[in-house]
Amino acid sequence: MNETLTVYTMNLSYDTLEDRLNLLLTNDEQSINLWLTRSLTQRLLKGLSDLLVHQSDVESQQAKAREAATIMEHLAITQRHSQSPDTLAADTPTPIHRGLLTKVDIQYSPNQYQLLFFAQDTCIAQMPTGRAGLHRIIDLFERMSERANWQLIDVNLGWLARKETALADMPVVGHC
Repeated sequence: MNETLTVYTMNLSYDTLEDRLNLLLTNDEQSINLWLTRSLTQRLLKGLSDLLVHQSDVESQQAKAREAATIMEHLAITQRHSQSPDTLAADTPTPIHRGLLTKVDIQYSPNQYQLLFFAQDTCIAQMPTGRAGLHRIIDLFERMSERANWQLIDVNLGWLARKETALADMPVVGHC
């Protein structure tokens, strides 16, 4: 395959025998099926979560303020998204490429991102998305790594590791 495929849909599943995530990238006509290792999944979660904090709209130079805003944004987006079913279309095209995902690069401009998926040194797919899409991708990878019992969410993942307790730690402003 010489041409980079532009995809718009990402589905993940966990294969217990391989102890890997199976990543299916599709558009209306073609799909690519890739294996994703535990190590690459953790690096991807770290890179995406750091990018969201760095690209935050919060004017503050304080990392904690930017992280708090990112947590609130993440919870709002993923709460809304988790209410829709995770279903795979029955008419998914037969994958034109199968293999091991070796790298994911991210190109970005304000609120527009392009994920580039590599098998060895070849970029085989690209996926355009917005900021909300990155939050959904992080949530998907986080849920699937939990299903795999990989225990990837640790202190090295910054705000992503603290999101469950962050709301309880935020001060309440106002009157009753």
